[in-house]
Amino acid sequence: MDAAKLFRLAAEKAAKGALYNAVGDTGIEIKRVAELIGENLNLPLASLSEEETATHFEWMSRFITFDSPATNIKTKEQLGWQPQHIGLLEDMQQNYF
Repeated sequence: MDAAKLFRLAAEKAAKGALYNAVGDTGIEIKRVAELIGENLNLPLASLSEEETATHFEWMSRFITFDSPATNIKTKEQLGWQPQHIGLLEDMQQNYF
């Protein structure tokens, strides 16, 4: 629902060529996502070194270790968008376990 509202706002108000982030949450660490999955599926958790991560996750390790937090500041300021619904972690907790 939040994304649908944002797409409508972008279609109505966006500057030509503008890019917006449709994220309600910012700064969620992959560690917290892994912890939530582990807790809910009763799986053991382990911290991995960079080398272990590359070996275990192979090609996907580049995405897992890439520190590139998304922000919705520009989206909110330029389009007046305010996410109203639950965030990623709460959504995972409520709908995937």
